[in-house]
Amino acid sequence: MKKSHFLLWLLVGGLSLAAFARADWVTFALDERVSVQLPVQPTELAVAKTLSPEQAKTLSPEQVKNNHVYLTTDAYGTYQVVQSATGFSAEQAALAATRAAFYQRMLQGVLRHEHGTLLAQSPFPTAGGEGVEFAYRHVSRGSGKPVLAVARHLLVGTTSYGFTFTPRDQQDSTGTSGNAQRRRFFDSIVVKPVPGK
Repeated sequence: MKKSHFLLWLLVGGLSLAAFARADWVTFALDERVSVQLPVQPTELAVAKTLSPEQAKTLSPEQVKNNHVYLTTDAYGTYQVVQSATGFSAEQAALAATRAAFYQRMLQGVLRHEHGTLLAQSPFPTAGGEGVEFAYRHVSRGSGKPVLAVARHLLVGTTSYGFTFTPRDQQDSTGTSGNAQRRRFFDSIVVKPVPGK
Protein backbone atom coordinates (compact mmCIF):
# COMPACT_ATOMS: atom_id res chain seq x y z
CA MET A 1 0.00 0.00 0.00
CA LYS A 2 2.78 2.41 0.90
CA LYS A 3 4.49 1.63 -2.39
CA SER A 4 1.36 2.51 -4.40
CA HIS A 5 0.99 5.82 -2.48
CA PHE A 6 4.62 6.62 -3.23
CA LEU A 7 4.17 5.82 -6.93
CA LEU A 8 1.01 7.96 -7.03
CA TRP A 9 2.87 10.82 -5.31
CA LEU A 10 5.72 10.52 -7.82
CA LEU A 11 3.28 10.51 -10.72
CA VAL A 12 1.26 13.51 -9.47
CA GLY A 13 4.42 15.34 -8.37
CA GLY A 14 6.03 14.69 -11.75
CA LEU A 15 2.96 15.99 -13.59
CA SER A 16 2.88 19.10 -11.40
CA LEU A 17 6.56 19.79 -12.07
CA ALA A 18 6.08 19.24 -15.80
CA ALA A 19 3.13 21.64 -15.84
CA PHE A 20 5.14 24.19 -13.87
CA ALA A 21 8.18 23.86 -16.15
CA ARG A 22 6.07 24.32 -19.31
CA ALA A 23 3.93 27.32 -18.49
CA ASP A 24 1.44 28.11 -21.26
CA TRP A 25 1.77 31.50 -22.87
CA VAL A 26 -1.16 33.76 -23.64
CA THR A 27 -2.23 34.84 -27.11
CA PHE A 28 -2.23 38.62 -27.40
CA ALA A 29 -4.26 40.06 -30.30
CA LEU A 30 -2.95 43.46 -31.39
CA ASP A 31 -5.93 43.89 -33.71
CA GLU A 32 -8.19 41.73 -35.89
CA ARG A 33 -5.27 40.63 -38.12
CA VAL A 34 -2.13 40.23 -36.00
CA SER A 35 -1.51 38.27 -32.81
CA VAL A 36 1.51 36.99 -30.90
CA GLN A 37 2.10 34.82 -27.85
CA LEU A 38 3.68 36.17 -24.67
CA PRO A 39 4.50 34.65 -21.26
CA VAL A 40 1.82 36.85 -19.63
CA GLN A 41 -0.60 39.57 -20.74
CA PRO A 42 1.46 42.71 -21.54
CA THR A 43 1.10 46.24 -20.18
CA GLU A 44 0.58 49.13 -22.59
CA LEU A 45 3.06 51.96 -22.08
CA ALA A 46 2.36 55.62 -22.65
CA VAL A 47 3.97 56.17 -26.06
CA ALA A 48 4.97 59.77 -25.32
CA LYS A 49 7.15 58.53 -22.44
CA THR A 50 8.97 56.00 -24.66
CA LEU A 51 10.10 58.53 -27.29
CA SER A 52 13.51 60.12 -27.41
CA PRO A 53 13.50 63.95 -27.80
CA GLU A 54 14.43 63.52 -31.49
CA GLN A 55 11.55 61.09 -32.09
CA ALA A 56 9.06 63.30 -30.25
CA LYS A 57 9.89 66.20 -32.62
CA THR A 58 9.11 64.11 -35.70
CA LEU A 59 5.69 62.77 -34.61
CA SER A 60 2.40 64.65 -34.60
CA PRO A 61 -0.10 64.18 -31.74
CA GLU A 62 -2.19 62.05 -34.14
CA GLN A 63 0.80 59.78 -34.85
CA VAL A 64 1.50 59.40 -31.12
CA LYS A 65 -2.16 58.45 -30.60
CA ASN A 66 -1.91 55.78 -33.33
CA ASN A 67 1.22 54.17 -31.88
CA HIS A 68 1.07 51.51 -29.17
CA VAL A 69 3.87 49.94 -27.13
CA TYR A 70 3.26 46.76 -25.13
CA LEU A 71 5.74 45.28 -22.70
CA THR A 72 6.06 42.22 -20.49
CA THR A 73 8.90 40.39 -18.78
CA ASP A 74 9.69 36.98 -17.36
CA ALA A 75 12.75 35.28 -15.88
CA TYR A 76 14.40 35.16 -19.33
CA GLY A 77 13.94 38.67 -20.68
CA THR A 78 11.73 41.52 -21.85
CA TYR A 79 9.24 41.18 -24.69
CA GLN A 80 8.24 44.37 -26.50
CA VAL A 81 5.60 44.74 -29.19
CA VAL A 82 5.08 48.02 -31.06
CA GLN A 83 2.09 48.73 -33.30
CA SER A 84 2.24 51.88 -35.45
CA ALA A 85 0.20 53.56 -38.13
CA THR A 86 2.51 54.14 -41.10
CA GLY A 87 0.64 56.93 -42.85
CA PHE A 88 0.74 54.94 -46.13
CA SER A 89 -2.36 54.65 -48.26
CA ALA A 90 -3.60 51.09 -48.88
CA GLU A 91 -2.31 51.34 -52.47
CA GLN A 92 1.18 52.43 -51.34
CA ALA A 93 1.36 49.75 -48.64
CA ALA A 94 0.53 47.04 -51.20
CA LEU A 95 3.62 47.83 -53.29
CA ALA A 96 6.70 45.62 -52.83
CA ALA A 97 8.93 48.70 -53.24
CA THR A 98 7.13 50.45 -50.36
CA ARG A 99 7.61 47.41 -48.12
CA ALA A 100 11.33 47.11 -48.96
CA ALA A 101 11.96 50.85 -48.45
CA PHE A 102 9.99 50.83 -45.19
CA TYR A 103 12.05 47.93 -43.77
CA GLN A 104 15.29 49.65 -44.74
CA ARG A 105 14.24 52.91 -43.03
CA MET A 106 13.10 50.97 -39.95
CA LEU A 107 16.38 49.07 -39.78
CA GLN A 108 18.50 52.20 -40.22
CA GLY A 109 16.45 53.99 -37.53
CA VAL A 110 16.98 51.16 -35.01
CA LEU A 111 20.72 50.97 -35.74
CA ARG A 112 21.07 54.75 -35.42
CA HIS A 113 19.07 54.86 -32.16
CA GLU A 114 21.00 51.93 -30.62
CA HIS A 115 24.37 52.88 -32.17
CA GLY A 116 24.31 49.33 -33.49
CA THR A 117 26.07 47.32 -36.17
CA LEU A 118 24.00 45.07 -38.43
CA LEU A 119 25.09 41.42 -38.31
CA ALA A 120 22.38 39.61 -40.28
CA GLN A 121 19.09 40.31 -42.01
CA SER A 122 16.58 37.77 -43.34
CA PRO A 123 12.94 37.69 -44.45
CA PHE A 124 10.21 35.68 -42.73
CA PRO A 125 6.90 34.77 -44.37
CA THR A 126 3.41 35.59 -43.05
CA ALA A 127 -0.10 35.47 -44.51
CA GLY A 128 0.03 39.28 -44.64
CA GLY A 129 3.29 39.50 -46.56
CA GLU A 130 6.98 39.16 -45.84
CA GLY A 131 8.52 40.56 -42.68
CA VAL A 132 12.17 41.15 -41.84
CA GLU A 133 14.24 39.79 -38.96
CA PHE A 134 17.60 41.34 -38.17
CA ALA A 135 20.36 40.79 -35.67
CA TYR A 136 22.63 43.60 -34.59
CA ARG A 137 25.29 44.28 -31.99
CA HIS A 138 25.15 47.32 -29.72
CA VAL A 139 26.39 48.42 -26.32
CA SER A 140 23.93 47.66 -23.52
CA ARG A 141 22.84 50.71 -21.57
CA GLY A 142 22.50 48.44 -18.51
CA SER A 143 25.88 46.68 -18.50
CA GLY A 144 27.97 48.87 -20.82
CA LYS A 145 29.01 45.68 -22.65
CA PRO A 146 28.41 44.74 -26.28
CA VAL A 147 25.28 42.59 -26.68
CA LEU A 148 23.54 40.93 -29.60
CA ALA A 149 19.91 41.92 -30.19
CA VAL A 150 17.36 40.41 -32.56
CA ALA A 151 14.14 42.06 -33.74
CA ARG A 152 11.35 41.39 -36.20
CA HIS A 153 9.40 44.02 -38.15
CA LEU A 154 6.30 43.45 -40.18
CA LEU A 155 4.21 45.68 -42.42
CA VAL A 156 0.58 44.53 -42.73
CA GLY A 157 -1.62 46.83 -44.74
CA THR A 158 -1.06 50.35 -43.43
CA THR A 159 0.17 49.24 -39.98
CA SER A 160 3.64 48.23 -38.88
CA TYR A 161 4.48 45.87 -36.04
CA GLY A 162 7.79 45.51 -34.24
CA PHE A 163 8.74 42.59 -32.00
CA THR A 164 11.85 42.78 -29.81
CA PHE A 165 13.21 40.36 -27.23
CA THR A 166 15.87 41.62 -24.82
CA PRO A 167 17.51 38.88 -22.71
CA ARG A 168 17.75 39.44 -18.97
CA ASP A 169 21.43 38.47 -19.09
CA GLN A 170 22.97 41.79 -20.16
CA GLN A 171 26.45 40.25 -20.04
CA ASP A 172 25.69 37.91 -22.96
CA SER A 173 27.55 39.03 -26.08
CA THR A 174 26.70 35.88 -28.10
CA GLY A 175 22.91 36.21 -28.22
CA THR A 176 22.33 32.72 -26.80
CA SER A 177 20.73 33.82 -23.53
CA GLY A 178 16.96 33.35 -23.72
CA ASN A 179 17.25 32.07 -27.29
CA ALA A 180 14.46 29.47 -26.87
CA GLN A 181 12.07 32.11 -25.50
CA ARG A 182 12.93 34.56 -28.28
CA ARG A 183 12.29 31.90 -30.93
CA ARG A 184 9.00 30.96 -29.30
CA PHE A 185 7.96 34.63 -29.20
CA PHE A 186 8.94 35.29 -32.82
CA ASP A 187 7.56 32.01 -34.18
CA SER A 188 4.18 32.67 -32.54
CA ILE A 189 3.47 35.75 -34.71
CA VAL A 190 0.27 35.05 -36.64
CA VAL A 191 -1.17 37.18 -39.42
CA LYS A 192 -4.65 36.40 -40.75
CA PRO A 193 -4.96 36.74 -44.51
CA VAL A 194 -7.30 39.32 -45.96
CA PRO A 195 -10.63 37.57 -46.77
CA GLY A 196 -11.00 36.84 -50.49
CA LYS A 197 -7.27 37.06 -51.22
